[in-house]
Amino acid sequence: LLGDMGITNSSSTAALMSVLTSFSTKQCIGLGTGISESQLTKK
Repeated sequence: LLGDMGITNSSSTAALMSVLTSFSTKQCIGLGTGISESQLTKK
């Protein structure tokens, strides 16, 4: 479906995925590159 190879596209991909599916934005972004939960809230 959607994907990317790199860090810069993950935000736009997560936003599109959230709009096109029934997943919440938080479900679409996840921890990604191994960030902590506190860093995720800033993401």
